[in-house]
Amino acid sequence: MSDEQTMVGQTSDVGFQVGARRTLPIPLGVAWDMLLGPRGLAVWLGELASGKLAQGQPYALADGRGGVVRVLREGSHLRLTLGRAGDARASTVQLRLLPQGQRTTVAFHEEHLPGPADREQRRRFYHAALDALASLCGDA
Repeated sequence: MSDEQTMVGQTSDVGFQVGARRTLPIPLGVAWDMLLGPRGLAVWLGELASGKLAQGQPYALADGRGGVVRVLREGSHLRLTLGRAGDARASTVQLRLLPQGQRTTVAFHEEHLPGPADREQRRRFYHAALDALASLCGDA
């Protein structure tokens, strides 16, 4: 495929990808605890069916999706696969936290999305999730 035919968010090796980020008015430790706690997870990933996220371990969400936690570096980043049984391929989701003094930039990136409609849906999802997380900051 030539450069002129490549669609927004399309790559040559990971299909379609999307990213979104926002700086929240809370320090890194508070942001990490919020994002990996039940309320934060429910906003950006989903409710865990049981247990907690642990590196190298599978996880399941209450809505039937799940995957494997590939990387979990406390206070820094999380990388996991996400999909449903029967999906052609699970996507890969990465959450990164970047300290900015007493504020924290939260960045989401997802790759291996099947097409442009999925990319747009996930773009809207992550922007809405960042809005919801910003509103949780008052409760954090």
